[in-house]
Amino acid sequence: MLFIYRIHWNIYCLNKINIPMKLRLGIDLDETLINNVVKLDGSKSKWSIKKGALKWLPELTNNFEFHLITARADKSEVDAIVAVIQWKCRVEFESVTLTYYEKKGKFAHDVGCKWLIDDYPEYLSNCKDYDIVPILLNKKKYKKKYKDFVVCENWEEIVKYLQKEYKDTMRDMSRVLKERQDEIKPIEKSVLEIKEIMHGIDQLTNEQQKELDTIH
Repeated sequence: MLFIYRIHWNIYCLNKINIPMKLRLGIDLDETLINNVVKLDGSKSKWSIKKGALKWLPELTNNFEFHLITARADKSEVDAIVAVIQWKCRVEFESVTLTYYEKKGKFAHDVGCKWLIDDYPEYLSNCKDYDIVPILLNKKKYKKKYKDFVVCENWEEIVKYLQKEYKDTMRDMSRVLKERQDEIKPIEKSVLEIKEIMHGIDQLTNEQQKELDTIH
């Protein structure tokens, strides 16, 4: 009977597989979500949300979960900026990761992202190592140089690309789920047949036991 229970458990687990409603998206901060005014000494004095991000980022809220991945090292400063972005763009970031100026592929992988948007090619350079799709923003001149990147000139292009990616991903996941369910059906039938056989064996055993009891 333990064998039957194990099969039932495996079928239960397969049937409980759910398709996530939202997919995870990693987004850079500087020059991706915000513009910076840089002083002569290299420090940033002012910042403002990019108009494209302000207009188009909310379009992704129904299908994507946002994770901020910035090269910065000052968490309190980043948190303050993120709070303003969330309020003005009417979005929410599920996590905020500071990479301390390291490449970002591993960090995106660690929070479960499939895509990562950044304006700096070097930060995206190890994305393929972690099965992350790198999206390079506003770098028209880099289209030929970075053929492994998805190069978008603006936020409108990014949103249209990601909306198509979402539809394609959902379709593929639905297909895989259907294939798994089709694989389960003959297994369920076999389990029922085995249970009927075992039930018949139990009945036969009980009848034999009764006969022995009568003899004694």
